[in-house]
Amino acid sequence: MGNCLNLWAVDEPYSSASAIARDCLGFDAILPFSTAADLAQLYELGCELGSGQSGVVCKCTDRASGIQFACKSISKLHLRTIANVRDVIREVNIMRRLSSRSSLHGPGKSREFNVVRLHDVVEDHSFVHLIVDLCSGGELFDRITRIKCYSEKKAAVIMKSLLESLQFCHSMGIMHRDVKPENLLLVDDSEEPNVKLADFGLALEFSPGQKFSNMAGSAYYMAPEVLRGDYSEEVDIWSGGVIMYVLLSGMPPFYGRTEQDIFKAIRRGQFDVSSDPWQWISHSAKDLIAKMLCVDVLSRCTIAQALQHPWITSHNTIIPSISPFMVRIQYPDDAIRSGASSMTKEAATAGIIPVLEEPEGTAQNLGSLQEEIFFRSISVGLIKNNSTKPELSLVMKTLVDALEKKRASVVESLMKVRLQFGWTCTLLTTSSKGEIFMIDVGPEKYLIAHDRLRKRLGWKLIESLNIWTA
Repeated sequence: MGNCLNLWAVDEPYSSASAIARDCLGFDAILPFSTAADLAQLYELGCELGSGQSGVVCKCTDRASGIQFACKSISKLHLRTIANVRDVIREVNIMRRLSSRSSLHGPGKSREFNVVRLHDVVEDHSFVHLIVDLCSGGELFDRITRIKCYSEKKAAVIMKSLLESLQFCHSMGIMHRDVKPENLLLVDDSEEPNVKLADFGLALEFSPGQKFSNMAGSAYYMAPEVLRGDYSEEVDIWSGGVIMYVLLSGMPPFYGRTEQDIFKAIRRGQFDVSSDPWQWISHSAKDLIAKMLCVDVLSRCTIAQALQHPWITSHNTIIPSISPFMVRIQYPDDAIRSGASSMTKEAATAGIIPVLEEPEGTAQNLGSLQEEIFFRSISVGLIKNNSTKPELSLVMKTLVDALEKKRASVVESLMKVRLQFGWTCTLLTTSSKGEIFMIDVGPEKYLIAHDRLRKRLGWKLIESLNIWTA
């Protein structure tokens, strides 16, 4: 999934061997500003983190502060053309610009943008060394290779971070042009999907409306307009859509046996969202992918629109933690009766509904709690006649069919709702005493509690929920 290209329109060779010796072997500095020249005096190099055609990346430690960084060493031996030298200068200057503005500080606020920051530059006879953030978790690509695909929740967290990083870059007049999982670095080794956008070697500065024609990028992630030779910053949106597809399925949307086959598939813009595992993925996720992978640039969604898409906003909403069954549910006398739920951890972890384990010591009787959250109750009659909240009525009716009439399991019923309407159905807590669900129907979110002991259901708008913690 690599195949990185950088086919420059100008690839002018040096005019003589003496020029190569002077500019490439380090007799003269190539950077247009002065830097320190002794890396070992300032930094202690550690283990190698990775390597490429132009050099290596190693862990390093600042001798003065003890802070650990990554050192990207670009070999001057590989800078054989004027274009190569210009590439390095441009990369350094772009990273300096982004790093100087990658933190917004103001009265009462501080925000870090998820881009790998440049902390120092050292140029010696043989290398240009870039001292950057250390991201010990490695490349997102390697993590995807290991786990195959992400849950929608974690994929949405990664996509939000990526989109915000691209939004920041574009606001600075910089397009990345090589957005791919290899250039998204995991901050640490934890399972939390914290990523930073890295490698600005192919990045360009642009002005509004400015178009470019030279082909650059990685084959699987190239936008169709790059292949046409007429593009601007929208190419990063397309690449982001490809990444979202890969995160959820483990496969690229456009593939082929050769690069030319890949390019043909990209030009057609047709991708599969019907076969496994896409039948388990929400309609909302597929909708955002379709908006990002739109061949028509004018119809392609913007970064701002993608960030406001329900799939991004719903999965990145901070949901207050609920200790399992630290809740009292108020029901009318004719509350819904149900049989035992067939929800199982195995079904939930199979990709249908996320599940949280019941912590030890929380197995309490729902009816014994007097000072907890009260859910507004709903009966079968209200479900049938509730015209003001048709979405909620449909969800509750589905659960009634599953729990009371036993026509299907809760898993099967919620999966049907999810596939038919694209609503997100999440199991927040489960135990032998019951379940609490969150149902995201788009405009509103609901908490639905199933008291298995009392064989009843209750619901409440999550926006108005006031969590009480014991």
